[in-house]
Amino acid sequence: MNNKMLKVSKETVILGFEKTFPEIFYTEENYYHKLMEIIDELEEKGLIELPKGEEHWDFNIRPKFPYWIKIKKMGVEKKKNSWKLFPWRPEMIWVTRVKNLKSQTYHLLKLMNDFFINHSHEKSWMPIKERSIQIFKDEKILDRLVHRKWFNENLSLEKLRCYKTNEPFASKTFGGSVGNKSIIIENRDTFDSFCKANQSLDTPYYKHIIYGCGEFIKDTILWVKEFDSSLKNIEYFGDIDINGLAIPYQLNQLLKENNLLIKIDLARPFYDRLIKVSEKNKLRHSKKPKEEYPLLSFLNKADRIFIGFLFDIGERIAQEELNITFIMEILNSSF
Repeated sequence: MNNKMLKVSKETVILGFEKTFPEIFYTEENYYHKLMEIIDELEEKGLIELPKGEEHWDFNIRPKFPYWIKIKKMGVEKKKNSWKLFPWRPEMIWVTRVKNLKSQTYHLLKLMNDFFINHSHEKSWMPIKERSIQIFKDEKILDRLVHRKWFNENLSLEKLRCYKTNEPFASKTFGGSVGNKSIIIENRDTFDSFCKANQSLDTPYYKHIIYGCGEFIKDTILWVKEFDSSLKNIEYFGDIDINGLAIPYQLNQLLKENNLLIKIDLARPFYDRLIKVSEKNKLRHSKKPKEEYPLLSFLNKADRIFIGFLFDIGERIAQEELNITFIMEILNSSF
């Protein structure tokens, strides 16, 4: 305990009484009687000191009232490693083995302990942000904690009965399709043309047409397991440039890393026709490109050389050159 005294004015004392006992302050005509009872009791306990001389007292008030009092400052005795003595739930007992713990982390861990106390009987699961706001009153905290070493070594989202969700992608599903064929289209206008062309068929060729939205599909592809768990292969059609052709390879890597048995295949008929109808054909010649482009391995040799040359000179072929008329022709010939 710290024995230093803090001098507090009469006005501050009255203000504190008003906030602590508003029912007395605002209802009793002379609340000083009750206030002095409290002050006398605190003096007896040695928690405050009252002034000695009469000049320090206001005799215009009944009972007389001090112009100031001295309050004993109560120092807080800090317990070292207090988390080692805290009554943790079995799921949190590992905290007692932690050598150093920041006060903020200690606070968060106690909130998690409260969760296990109050919700251990519940069996329901929920998304990570919903669980986070339930435990911490903040939807973002749990997203941050999953990257902490102590969390990964001792806890898991499974123990908290929650899971991460994936950003969904835009798509259109067609009833009565031939089978389970699906395709990702990189750009918006071509996505619209594919949807209209597929819908115009008596029997739609594709069950799902997915809007890739450029490279954004890399942030949304994992939603495919919620979208349609029956999918095993998905075609991809985008621009013929280095970034566009890299996307399906990067998607396959993401799917593999997340243990999803789905494969992204390049939609060869559409790429072949796109190259054939492109205005860039006027640049075609047999000169070999300066470097090899592994992304072009799916093309025949002549087209591989041609596109490699375009890449050398900084050219590309936009998928929009394959307009809805060409798309219709390819779909009709696919049956």
